[in-house]
Amino acid sequence: MMQPADMQSLPEELVEMIAHRLSVRDLTRCCTVSRSWREIFGQDRLWQPHCEVDLADYLAGCKSRVKPRFVSPETNESTLSEIGTWRLCYMRQTHLRNNWNKGNYQECRGFYNDSDLDYVFKRIFYKKNYILEFKEEKIVVWDVRRIPVVYGDIPYQLSANPEIGVFEVIGSNKIVVLQDTLVVVYSLNLKRKSLRVVHMFLFQTSEKLAGTDEELYDLIVEERKYVRVECTVVRNILVGIVKEEKPLRVHIWNVETGEKLKEQSFPCSDSLTISSFSQNNKTLNILFDLGEEIDEQTIVHHYVYNLTMLAFYPFHIKHQIRNVYRTYLSQEFYSILCDKFVAIWVNNTLYVYNLLSELIYTHDYPCEASLYRSLWCSQDNIIVKMDSVISVVNPHSKSVEAQFCLRKYNQPLTNVINGRAIAVYKINKTKVYIGLEQEGGDKDKGCVSIPLYYFTTAILLLVNNYGTKVMLKEDKNMVVVNFW
Repeated sequence: MMQPADMQSLPEELVEMIAHRLSVRDLTRCCTVSRSWREIFGQDRLWQPHCEVDLADYLAGCKSRVKPRFVSPETNESTLSEIGTWRLCYMRQTHLRNNWNKGNYQECRGFYNDSDLDYVFKRIFYKKNYILEFKEEKIVVWDVRRIPVVYGDIPYQLSANPEIGVFEVIGSNKIVVLQDTLVVVYSLNLKRKSLRVVHMFLFQTSEKLAGTDEELYDLIVEERKYVRVECTVVRNILVGIVKEEKPLRVHIWNVETGEKLKEQSFPCSDSLTISSFSQNNKTLNILFDLGEEIDEQTIVHHYVYNLTMLAFYPFHIKHQIRNVYRTYLSQEFYSILCDKFVAIWVNNTLYVYNLLSELIYTHDYPCEASLYRSLWCSQDNIIVKMDSVISVVNPHSKSVEAQFCLRKYNQPLTNVINGRAIAVYKINKTKVYIGLEQEGGDKDKGCVSIPLYYFTTAILLLVNNYGTKVMLKEDKNMVVVNFW
């Protein structure tokens, strides 16, 4: 009689296929079965898909200060094999999410002088411990490692009435400043408190400008025409569209080298206009929503672009919005990327597709009009908010994992910061349901939350890309809330 094969005798490819079908909870349980299973199911390649790479790097290099602090479960006395790097990364990320969910945070307050209260055009978190405030003639740098203090000023001249976008290039000392279609890539030296122009180009052209001096910059700013650009920076890639361009094209630049990687038209009609787009930093996918008007009806087309392949996926879904005249009351559709899935809420129905355009899940919601609905992604789950009900949909299992009912007076408190929706959903006196989301690109495509009382005592201004710090302004105080 043949003896059953034990797990160690299975080929690695088969183990990986098994693990791919397991949830994180299942993987964790497998690691506790025996020493051999711990080694098999604790391998890095099985845990890495469950981690966000940029967040993993950030948390690994940033000391946990919020109590209870993160402590590695490994000890010198342990006789077990070492915990894999990526499993440890997942533990850190879980600890961060638990800090949000349980309201564990550390609050630090700094003071604004009267000279610091000038109008700020843009704020961004920079590196792990700094905030940059862009003003008309300077950039004010705040050090927020502990108590927020002004680190210094950097001379900087903005053009009149600027419409600016500012992006940090993760893992670099560069920042990207967008004014209309003019893109300037700067190298920022905090020690010397100086900026140096590295690259300069017009977003819709094919090559960067030969010079980077101030005269060239002033000439371009003076002669430019206002053209709206929708874009974002994913790692070192600047990607976006020019809204008035016909036909619509995706423009992709490498901001480290100043090289235009690609310019590609959408595989659709020239009459389409951009409605919104969102990104997924984990998969390096961009979801574009394009609309067209046909006989007083709105048709929305959805396309997914991958920044690794520099090509569109064979994904094309379109939906007709039933009533275009109610859009002033509430948005008629929402769409998000969630891992390798696309979720679309339209006409009171949730549709979930894989990247082959195959419908894998659908659910109809009540038809009553609602101003309190939203859709976002959290931990590879799709979160649907409809009136007083929050549903957690797992696209892998194609099922509703959990559902929460909110009381009428617990409608979400929201604000839109840097293209992200900030919300708190209070379940009861002791529990707050929180979606912690690192994606974004449109105001309804991401959600992070902070303790409820902050919304009544301060103005929420900024959340960093990792969900570890929140900046608020309270009278003349800068308040930085740390969750790590």
